[in-house]
Amino acid sequence: MNTSTRIFEDYVKQALTLLPDEFRERMDNIVISVEPYPTREDLRSVGVSNKRHLLGIFRGIPFNTVSPFYSGPVMPSEIVLFQKNIEAVAETREDLIDQIRITLLHEIGHYFGMSEEDLKHFH
Repeated sequence: MNTSTRIFEDYVKQALTLLPDEFRERMDNIVISVEPYPTREDLRSVGVSNKRHLLGIFRGIPFNTVSPFYSGPVMPSEIVLFQKNIEAVAETREDLIDQIRITLLHEIGHYFGMSEEDLKHFH
């Protein structure tokens, strides 16, 4: 499947509406962005060697580690979806939106401080 970045971003917006309210309501100071592929640094940070195997990544400080007593500005965390990799595993528009939703859920789990083990049953 191959879509324009603009259409893919529209699908991301649709997938966000499918997330549970309790996640969307607690997502504060986070940016969701789209890049074609992960960088080498992204791959190294998660221990993946093949760039096509990484669908998304969380870059930042997990929600549960920010001190409630810190009152200064905090740079936003970021969830990045890798468009070309997600498109490669989707056959239809519905598959694509579902894979975006699943990837978002996974990365939002990291934002909330969940480990890979915690996320195994998180779909």
